[in-house]
Amino acid sequence: APKPSEAKLLSSLQSQIADGYALRSGKPLATIQNMMTQETFLNAKEAVKWGFADSIIAGSQSMAIAAKLRDKVQAKIMVGKSAIDQWRALVKIHGPSNANKLNPQLRQQVIQEGNKR
Repeated sequence: APKPSEAKLLSSLQSQIADGYALRSGKPLATIQNMMTQETFLNAKEAVKWGFADSIIAGSQSMAIAAKLRDKVQAKIMVGKSAIDQWRALVKIHGPSNANKLNPQLRQQVIQEGNKR
């Protein structure tokens, strides 16, 4: 658990980031805070739709870097989570067929985990 001073700093940073997202997108602050709490990831089209970006530059290096960074962050968030939770997160970001291509072993773990319940 973060120390009180670290928690205060993190809370302040989160608040500043949410304010910036709300200002940029024009969405209500409560909506942005909810998206952040749920750790919502957006692809490029969704980012434009939500007002976080103006346009998409197809095939840009920054899109590839952002996708890799997103996947690394997602992998860290999923450490210690059940296979079912990991699968749901992958599906939310990539869709079912792409999630299966990205991590085919996870599908088998989900089935085994489901059978134990």
